[in-house]
Parts: sequence; C-alpha cells; structure tokens
Amino acid sequence: MLREEELLGAGVSLGIDYISVDEIDDVVVEDEFERAKELATIVNQRYEYDVEGELISQEPVDLDTLREHLPRTVIVETSSDTNRYTAVLPVVVHRFWDHPNYK
Repeated sequence: MLREEELLGAGVSLGIDYISVDEIDDVVVEDEFERAKELATIVNQRYEYDVEGELISQEPVDLDTLREHLPRTVIVETSSDTNRYTAVLPVVVHRFWDHPNYK
C-alpha cells in the first residue's frame, strides 16, 4: 500500500521490531500487543542532519499522510519446512533523526 502510493523512500522504510506499548505516543489498543513478545510492523520515518544542523536527507513524507495510508494491523505469515505461523501485528510509525554530533 505504501509502495502503490509512492510513500516509501524519502526517509520512509519498513521493518518488524519489538516495541513496548509505553513507547507509543498515541492511542493504543492494548489487545493488539497481547503476545509473548511485543512485535510490531514499524514504518520508520528518518530525518538525517549534517553537523551544522541542516537536513541532508530528503524530507520524509508527512506523518498525517502516512497515517492516512496505513492500516491499524497487518497479517504476517512465516513458514519453514515443518511449521507455518501467522500473526496479526500492529502498525506503528517510528519517527527519529540522525545528527553526527548526537550519536
């Protein structure tokens, strides 16, 4: 869906990672995180700055635009020769910045 809307790239990437519910700055449906490990589909929104504080990466897609095109959850499926596992993972946006003076 993000690819079809041309919202990937420009500081936006996808991943799956562990996230604690208390790290989320929005309304959380806690049932979506009820599993042994708090996994989520992460939409990374990255800003990269140079030493003078100038934005050197392309301005990422606006947060509201991302949220309009993201589902609340996604179905993730993985399999091996002997097992198949399906999970419904919440989708969260992780906004962060990189600055060479603050690593």
